[in-house]
Amino acid sequence: MILRLLAGAAVAAIIGALASRARLLSPAGAVAATAMGALAVGAGWSWGILLVVFFTLTSAVSAYGAERKQALTRDVIEKGATRDAVQVLSNGGVFGLTALLWMATGDPLWMAAGAGALSAAAADSWATEIGMALGGEPRSIISGRKVAPGTSGGVTVPGSLGGLAGAAVVAGTTLIIDWPLIAAPAAFLAGVSGMTLDSVLGATLQARMLCPACGTETERKVHRCGAPTRLLRGAAWMDNDTVNALATLAGAAMAGIMFSAFS
Repeated sequence: MILRLLAGAAVAAIIGALASRARLLSPAGAVAATAMGALAVGAGWSWGILLVVFFTLTSAVSAYGAERKQALTRDVIEKGATRDAVQVLSNGGVFGLTALLWMATGDPLWMAAGAGALSAAAADSWATEIGMALGGEPRSIISGRKVAPGTSGGVTVPGSLGGLAGAAVVAGTTLIIDWPLIAAPAAFLAGVSGMTLDSVLGATLQARMLCPACGTETERKVHRCGAPTRLLRGAAWMDNDTVNALATLAGAAMAGIMFSAFS
């Protein structure tokens, strides 16, 4: 296990450095990703493969149409395409925790839970990125009203299909790496559920700010025009990273419950 941890850290550090150079990760994000990679490989090479598949394909989806997506969402989204440490942990922290629990117990329940957490992260990320690239004008998952691209809680048909594809990729990978059979359907359903919860929380409880200078609704604490924003609705502490973490936690919980019920 110690040798795997060291090997995982080395491989993850190389991938993290390359991702940082490509501006997919900030330097702190690369450090966090290295820690996640070390934990994954420490749990077993199959865990590392699952994480690499998730990271590689999600990064590719995020890079597609990046300039157009940035132009559409720069007034709305707090953070850009370069993931920082908080973003890495909010999407992968629950997966890392399940890897630790697998190492401690050897209970395959944690395989299903880990796959569910990563599936939720993939589904949400793919839905967001594909929706912004191809989806046109999104609508609120709660009210059905049109919202600006990049607005949390906004959904499109292409984005939703993209989210299903992201969940399916993680679920399918569990079959390839020979994890328990029930982990695949559990991960897929967990991914869809996590993606949906993310959108619902984004449309209801996530903090929404208002720029008093230009009247733009945004997620930014300081708007692009330079003016500090004020809370318009939602909970001040519920930012996008918090929503992502809750969605992945819900994905892990659902997959774990399904595994317990049907294994």
